[in-house]
Amino acid sequence: PKYYNGKVVCVDNEFNKSAYTIGKIYQFVDGVLTADSGTKRREECPVRSFKDWANWTGSKFIEVVE
Repeated sequence: PKYYNGKVVCVDNEFNKSAYTIGKIYQFVDGVLTADSGTKRREECPVRSFKDWANWTGSKFIEVVE
């Protein structure tokens, strides 16, 4: 399967204050993102698209398009 590779920036983290920093850019590699704590997010079930991530997480992110 093809998994999401890309960058996202956290714009709101009301529910995950210890996991993500507002304004910080995070990078997905093969569908997995590393949170501030070093925890791998979605390692057990990698995301396939930014939309999948946006629907799953309680925080709000926007996709960085270069």
